[in-house]
Amino acid sequence: MDIAKIDKRTERNIRIAMSQLVLNSPFFSVLLLQQKLVYTVDIPTFATTGEAIFINPIYAKSITTEEIKGVLVHELMHTIFMHLTRRGDRDHKRFNAAADFAINPIIKKENFKLPEGHLDEERFHEMTADKIYKIIDKEQMEFPEELLDLIEEKNLSSSQRTAREQNTKLNVTKAMTAAQGDVPGSIRKLISEVLETKVDWKEKLRQFIQVSLGNDEATWRRPNRNYLYQDVYLPSMEGTTMPSVAIMVDVSGSIFANEKLFKEFKSEIGKIVEDLNPEQVDIFYVDTQVQKHDTFEEGEAVEFELVGGGGTCFRSAWPEMEKINPSCIIAFTDCWASFPETSEVDTMWIVYQNKEPDVPFGTVTIIED
Repeated sequence: MDIAKIDKRTERNIRIAMSQLVLNSPFFSVLLLQQKLVYTVDIPTFATTGEAIFINPIYAKSITTEEIKGVLVHELMHTIFMHLTRRGDRDHKRFNAAADFAINPIIKKENFKLPEGHLDEERFHEMTADKIYKIIDKEQMEFPEELLDLIEEKNLSSSQRTAREQNTKLNVTKAMTAAQGDVPGSIRKLISEVLETKVDWKEKLRQFIQVSLGNDEATWRRPNRNYLYQDVYLPSMEGTTMPSVAIMVDVSGSIFANEKLFKEFKSEIGKIVEDLNPEQVDIFYVDTQVQKHDTFEEGEAVEFELVGGGGTCFRSAWPEMEKINPSCIIAFTDCWASFPETSEVDTMWIVYQNKEPDVPFGTVTIIED
């Protein structure tokens, strides 16, 4: 990204805006000082990567010092609410617009001024970006290119995305501590909710399988093209091994009363398998023993068929699953069962209807009601 020159008057206005934030808004000032400022004409207005704020000096010259301050807060709010890591495969412009609709009323409520043309509709007040996105996507709303101010790295792995979110939470917590309670009232509760947000079980499942398959490694052998335009050399993602996955479905009586959850689980497994393409998927249907074992080779659509319905004991089933040497075992169960003492295979328990499962090994992810 080309670094642009900035005239002294505009630079002075930006410094004044930053100084006012430092003096009057300790929470935002701490977050701002963690950001790198880059002047460039490669973006139409301001933008953020979550770690740097990019400023078009021509645009900055066209707005007031108060508006510069408001836009700096706007970019920080995108970082606080982790809009850069939570878009997923949703349309970039619409998600960016949804995020703007979500944060702009909050910014204005705290008496920050935003430039003319900013997005704000009363019907979207007090809605999250996710909820707004569903509405504007359904309505097929269109937005101009200059709206885009979220600069994302397109190929972030799940673990990298999680690490960035954890780092953001840490920085926000530090800022709240440094501000000594002087956090804008209208966003204090919202920020607390962000800090306490639980990762969706589907995202945890995807992260677990992705790491287990070895498709989560960074390499310096090829530069990451998503950042080359900024003259930044970063590693790219390169998966090399795609071994097999074993899925254990607890077919004791309880699953037949939770078919909706099981349908979601099946759907998510199907998406993950399609995306990551393991060389083999083995499904074991288990109650007191293995009632059925299906194998799907690479490229085959994974299908589920419930059988069984007795009690629950996983001890006899585990050696059968470990025998095929899978990269990981995914167990869908309520965990009211007898377990083997140990396992040599990485295991994730996807647990429903049990808030305190007692498992002897593996990672537990609880599906909230």
